[in-house]
Amino acid sequence: MRQQILKLMSVGVTAALFSCSAFAWTATAKSRSTTETYTVFDADSPEVASEKAMQGCKRDYGRCDLMEHIVHGPVAVALITGQDTVFRYTNQDPEQAVKNGLQACRQQRLDCFVSGLTWDQGVKWISVAGFGSHKFVSTNFGTSADAQADALRSCRTDAKAGETCTIWHTESGAVWYAAASGRGASAYSLSFKSASDAAQTALRKCIELAKNATKHDCKVSHEVANSGPVLPPKRFAVLHTQMQHELARRAQTQKGQQTASEPREKIWRCTQDTNGLNDDGSVRYDRPRCRWEEPVYLEDLRN
Repeated sequence: MRQQILKLMSVGVTAALFSCSAFAWTATAKSRSTTETYTVFDADSPEVASEKAMQGCKRDYGRCDLMEHIVHGPVAVALITGQDTVFRYTNQDPEQAVKNGLQACRQQRLDCFVSGLTWDQGVKWISVAGFGSHKFVSTNFGTSADAQADALRSCRTDAKAGETCTIWHTESGAVWYAAASGRGASAYSLSFKSASDAAQTALRKCIELAKNATKHDCKVSHEVANSGPVLPPKRFAVLHTQMQHELARRAQTQKGQQTASEPREKIWRCTQDTNGLNDDGSVRYDRPRCRWEEPVYLEDLRN
């Protein structure tokens, strides 16, 4: 969905800047026989995310089903396990994703815990199309194809008969665009460093193209940024650590329960009690008493 439209015109150059919120997609598939899941991030579309999630899940766990909430990043994905049921909740706020998932799980009176917490940082694309000295820039699209299509659509809207629009550049990640123009000259630049680097490069190119470099009137006329991947909020690391501790605790508890339930091999134990002294002064013992007994382990004494 187009959120912002800017159209700026100057002598010898036209630029149309469009911004759209679209990002990479994430999907999760779950095994039908266990609580194992397979999650895909940074897919170009919901269809690709779904297909890859199902392929990975079937490869690792056999028969699988696609879970709901196929969404685009940046987003946190929380997997909540309760007995044989897995809940998948997403939210840009990881704490809210966990909270919603636990709440849904506990409503079914299950023993619930966070079994997975991941972050999809999203991918954004910028594309530059144009004809002659006319430039059209589309930023922050979820796929390169969408960015190119939007840039070409904007270009063709302004192009006159006989003028052909072409794609000049397409990039992803943190990219800065700047255009400079003056009498008889115009130039643009894409920079992976900074906005100022893009502006200075575009201005330098404009001056080089000016007919009279000493009396040029080149100025930076347009600037726009394509956002890079979105890092998770600080709270995400805290929640992830809490999840790891809880998973370790449950694994240790389960290991202890399995050890306690395992049958222990009995041992044959014999004892003798003393019964006074013999005539020669030696200790007199009763007849040995023997029986099968359960072994005693250190962890039993600790408990």
